[in-house]
Amino acid sequence: VINARSLSLLGRHGIRVTPRVEFFGEALYPIEGFAGIDNRIRATAGAAYSAALPRRHTLTAEASAGYTAERRLDATDRRFPTATGTLRYRWFSVRGLELTEDAGVIADLGTVKNWRGTSATALVVTLTRRLSFKVSQALEYRNDPVRGFGRTDLETTAALVVSLQRR
Repeated sequence: VINARSLSLLGRHGIRVTPRVEFFGEALYPIEGFAGIDNRIRATAGAAYSAALPRRHTLTAEASAGYTAERRLDATDRRFPTATGTLRYRWFSVRGLELTEDAGVIADLGTVKNWRGTSATALVVTLTRRLSFKVSQALEYRNDPVRGFGRTDLETTAALVVSLQRR
């Protein structure tokens, strides 16, 4: 068991074109020393479709394409185009409390064996209109890990989430 700190910054902007379809752009900058990755920059653009479900549930399928630049601790740098597929489920049990599950796959379009899968379960408590507290546990699988590091990581996080979205 390795205890490590990580930092992740995520920016996302979406434009809803119909009540169920959204186009989005996203930029991610994580630092994941426990996975052997010094830093990574990923930019993607894609589309999301939200299925019609009962009132307190949402299910969204996303597909995107992008580019990743990754600096690894073993002194190798990787730059590659990506394709991503994600399913997001949300259950709003009571007002201000939300349970989520995100499962996704990121594929390196240049190297078939360099793909990653993630599954993240989270509990989100709304504090104010724009501020939430989120506790999550994520499992990440890397088919082509950094030399000397394992294929899987289990990560538990706590975060304050600021939303700039109009509600």
